[in-house]
Amino acid sequence: MPKSVPSRIKHRLTRLVRPAPGGTTLAEIATGLTLPRGWNQAAVLRRADAELTDPEPGVVVAITKGRPAAVGRLLGTRFPTAEVHVLNAWLTGGRGAGRTPGNVRIHAAPNPRAMHTALLGIAAPQALLDLGTATKPVKAAAFEQLIYHLADGGRYLLAGTDEPDDAARAHGASLRPMLAELVKLRDVPPPRRLVRSGPARTTAPVPDEPVRARAVRDVREDGPLIVVTKAGRQAVKLRDSEVEVALGVRKGEAWGRRLDTRPPVSFAARASRHANEQLETFRATIEVPELYLREFRDVTCAPRGLVVQDDAVLPLSFHHGHKRRLEQVSPYVRHGGDYFVELDERLQHAAELPGVFYHLDSEYPGHFGHVISEDISKLWGWERARAAYPGIKLLLSARGGGTGPKPYQLALLRALGIPDEDVTCIDAPVRVELLVGASQMFYNGRYAHPELVPMWDRMREALRPAEPTPGLPRRLFVDRPPDGLRPCRNGAQVVDTFREHGFHVIRPEELGMAAQVELFAGAEVVAGFGGSGLFNTIYAERPVRQIVIASTTYRARNEWTISATKGGEYHHFFGPAELTDELLRAKGRGFQAPFTFDFARDGAALRALLTD
Repeated sequence: MPKSVPSRIKHRLTRLVRPAPGGTTLAEIATGLTLPRGWNQAAVLRRADAELTDPEPGVVVAITKGRPAAVGRLLGTRFPTAEVHVLNAWLTGGRGAGRTPGNVRIHAAPNPRAMHTALLGIAAPQALLDLGTATKPVKAAAFEQLIYHLADGGRYLLAGTDEPDDAARAHGASLRPMLAELVKLRDVPPPRRLVRSGPARTTAPVPDEPVRARAVRDVREDGPLIVVTKAGRQAVKLRDSEVEVALGVRKGEAWGRRLDTRPPVSFAARASRHANEQLETFRATIEVPELYLREFRDVTCAPRGLVVQDDAVLPLSFHHGHKRRLEQVSPYVRHGGDYFVELDERLQHAAELPGVFYHLDSEYPGHFGHVISEDISKLWGWERARAAYPGIKLLLSARGGGTGPKPYQLALLRALGIPDEDVTCIDAPVRVELLVGASQMFYNGRYAHPELVPMWDRMREALRPAEPTPGLPRRLFVDRPPDGLRPCRNGAQVVDTFREHGFHVIRPEELGMAAQVELFAGAEVVAGFGGSGLFNTIYAERPVRQIVIASTTYRARNEWTISATKGGEYHHFFGPAELTDELLRAKGRGFQAPFTFDFARDGAALRALLTD
């Protein structure tokens, strides 16, 4: 090749004229390729080749840091009848694909989450090879999250001792203590009680390691290779946007179908926002993602909102379906990481429940705040579902061993035209032939869809008394029980301040439904301690001024979400939380902590606001 040819062009020409790799083993094929560090170690490739010979895998997945096309050619040539996928942890775009055999597909996957997303659309692989990310901590994180994708008996291959430099050896070695600990935990039986017990302020999350340990059949270190054999099948936690790809791979068209959608909506908050700190946590732009109404065939429903189809936990199960880690509090699951759970064997013995059902269950059944915000917001698809299936019934579960829905739940449903006889309540797992479910239109702190406003108005008009009560107060202060969660230490002083400025103090739970709705319908200013009592502003006939007093660790933004969608004027005063080590360790990180309103800092501003 002439010396005058620029080096970049020369490199590309060299790649074009490079002969196809020869040989039949990984090591032989590799001699014709320029592979990334880790994948070019002959000893590792010989051991991997021996491991994957009998039987040869039908689906192979590789993780590489760079040169994905070369890795794809290596594996595609070695396993010509297999489906080969390369997860490229180096590039974030489509570059670097190069020329690969027809059985190879390359995915840009720069982190474990992106790798997981790619694997959702791939049939369970029999082999997953990570020989080339040893220089990055992502290697351990990838193993912890991706091991579950393997088929039962599948093998996860990791480069071991013969890595090329000290840093790589250190990262390779860092896996060994983790794997050794998993082996120790493997035979520990799962606890009978599968979720946290007691209030959130005194309990800590259940660790993932026991579930991960039971997903490991054995660990072998064979020369330069660590081989982990997978055990069993765990259930993947699905997000709304993942359903059709993931279930299509697992069940084909038998999973169900999409009935309706709502396109994404973005709008500027319709209320002005004011806060003494943390103003950035109140979203100025409300962005509602695409929402779905779907039907699912042959599913298992369990108390606390759990819905399972084979080895998938459906999005209907999660009230916080957009978090990085999907949590579910049903006593029938054990979490093994961000993306997978272990299902309790009792789900296999679920009783048959004949008929077609609409899912309205919740992780917190009967909890007023969740019912009035999240649960009701899923009924946007009810009329479409009833048109398709005229005999459809609502499905929910009882809370704490109760026998049925609470009276206020039935009252809310009747307000939306759903009679009591159309409600079915379960207290144990059931098998349902056809289940219809919708995405939430309300998501704490993120969005409330504008379509909810006419739904809230409809509820108000159905629930308020037929004859109006004269002389009702227009300025309300919503108090909380003194022995409840998130107590305000100087709450009496706060309440007195509002009383001095003409506010009528109420505890909504002490009033009948009609009286609650009528009070909030005519209110002009609604204030109170942060919590579900303030959610009653959904019934306001006009935009209201809302004043919320809460602790610095009260991260819920339901009150703002309602104001941002209905309109009005929103003010939030944070008071310092009383945090202890126990609270900080607990799930929620102090969410339920006591607090004090800081009169020295905020008293003058509050009084000026109340006088205005």
